[in-house]
Formats: sequence, structure tokens, C-alpha cells
Amino acid sequence: MELVGDRIVLREYTSADWPSVASYQADPRYLSFCAPETASAEHSRALVDLFASWAREEPRRNFQLAMVERASGQLIGSCGLRMADLPAGVAEFGLELSPDSWGRGLGTEASRALLDFGFRAMALTEVRAVSVSENTRISALLRKLGFTGAGTRPGEAWMDDRGWTFTDWVLTRNAP
Repeated sequence: MELVGDRIVLREYTSADWPSVASYQADPRYLSFCAPETASAEHSRALVDLFASWAREEPRRNFQLAMVERASGQLIGSCGLRMADLPAGVAEFGLELSPDSWGRGLGTEASRALLDFGFRAMALTEVRAVSVSENTRISALLRKLGFTGAGTRPGEAWMDDRGWTFTDWVLTRNAP
């Protein structure tokens, strides 16, 4: 599967992608809103292997795609829709982006391409997302994409130590 935008390509992961993922996931700016265990090469390798395995599932229930900048060919993030364990027509959206690519609109472009695919090709009726309460960048992006806040709930232990919570978001097919 491949989705092509003006500046990005969303494509399937390959096992060769894990060093690029490990590189941006080790950046302190990226880690500021992540669980401490995400800062290891082993974690990045396991994630890439998992994402690549999802592409071979029948029927396919999860789409986690590598985000590649067209101009440079560099892997700069990941964008996904995961439907496993959710009601029919519902998916969970996820996005991560290398801090070096923040503020350039690439995450917005990738998100719109994948959400459009989800609503049109996969006949989704609802897409959910979860963010860390203090991650104002992702909150702003989700609002820009048309998501609305659907409440908060307690975070994980590492978040509790900082006084943070999870924020739940929802986007429906009929949203503006």
C-alpha cells in the first residue's frame, strides 16, 4: 500500500526502516511526551517488525505506514489507522513525526491522506485518537483535522509523575 501526497509518501514498513525510526525516537524533543522505554533501538526494531507484519495480515485490520519525505527520501515518521479490537467502522489514529520535521505541515498532509483513505476506502464512520494532555502540538493538529475532544482519563505511571493525563479525541465521517 502506498499513499502519495505533494511532499510525503506513506508506504509499508520494511525491516531496514528501524534505524531511521530509532534515530528520531531517541531525540529528546520526541521523548518529551513518550514513555521512557521507547528510547531504545530494541523498541524501535520491535515496532517496525510489528508494523511490517500487519501488512501481511488477512484480513488486514491495522495500517501503520512509514512517512517518507519525497524531496529527501528520508523516513520522518509514521501514520496509522488501527481497527483491531474495535467495533466495525471504527479505527484509532496514530501519528509520530521526527522533531526535525515539526512545524512544516508534513504531519497534517500525511494525516489528511490517511484519514481520507480510511473514510473512503475503508468505509470508516469514526476515528479515535489519544494524546498526552500536555502535548499541545498534537492537540492543535487533531483540532485542525476536525477531531473534537471526547474527555480525559488517567495516564500511565510516568505521566502521573508529571501530572499529565490522556485526552481522547473523535472524528466522524460527517465532521467538517
